[in-house]
Formats: sequence, C-alpha cells, structure tokens
Amino acid sequence: MEIRREARRSPSYASVYINDVQLQMTQWDLRLILGTLETLPTPDSPMAVINEIGDVRMSPQLAKKLVGFMAMQLEDYERRFGPIPGDQPT
Repeated sequence: MEIRREARRSPSYASVYINDVQLQMTQWDLRLILGTLETLPTPDSPMAVINEIGDVRMSPQLAKKLVGFMAMQLEDYERRFGPIPGDQPT
C-alpha cells in the first residue's frame, strides 16, 4: 500500500546549518546533539569549542530507517558527482 504524505510546517519550524553532531543512545531512543564548530583545536590549545544549537530525539526504529535513507541519498550523490572526501567513521 502506498502511503501519501501531506507536510505542514509548524509555526516553530526552523532550518539550521550544522557542522558538528554528537550521538547519545539508550535502549529507548537516539539523540543527535547538533552544533557548529566555533574554534578549531591548535597545538597550543587542543580544545575544540562547539556551539550546541539543539537536539533531535528519535526511536531506534526511526533512526535505522533514517540511516537507510541517508545512505541511499549519499550513494546517489556520489554516483552523480564523485566521491565525497573526508574521514570515514571508525
């Protein structure tokens, strides 16, 4: 069965840019803490400073579905534009 969707924007809808994310997980939910990197570490000061903007919480089931959707989108992007440079998570 095809499920149709109608998206409506909440009055509190916000669009943000992030370049840092932290992940916390329990057996009940997954939390992404979103932020921007304000200060890069240097040899004199090895501390990165992150400005935390907000967080997103979801069930493990939705997180797994999101990972699948993101993997498909990134594979399509790389097919069209070439490999995305950067470190791979360990």
